[in-house]
Amino acid sequence: MTAQQAVGVALGVVLFVIGFVLLAVARRLDGGPRSWPAVGRVSTATETAAGIALVFAGYHVVAYLGPPGWVTFRVPVDLAWLVFVAGGAAVMACIATDRALGDAGDEQDEPADDFGSV
Repeated sequence: MTAQQAVGVALGVVLFVIGFVLLAVARRLDGGPRSWPAVGRVSTATETAAGIALVFAGYHVVAYLGPPGWVTFRVPVDLAWLVFVAGGAAVMACIATDRALGDAGDEQDEPADDFGSV
């Protein structure tokens, strides 16, 4: 394994682990919106989308920069940019949706107090 491949694998693993940590944080028990630096409040759906995007990005970084043959299932190399652009666009769309909903989106993240009045 060359130094470039080792750095690629390390970067991919870091992105993969950060994605799983973000998915775990998104499943926290309190269910309220969180605040991201430079972004502000985000919903659980945005955290989940970001976690999934990072997991996919980490996997593909290892697939493209790691040693040949380690990962055989990947998007073709000439379309590699599309994996990262699509992941970023998904997260940006979620953040834009959070901004558009404003405080109205916060009500959907909170658990209901009762099962409905009869």
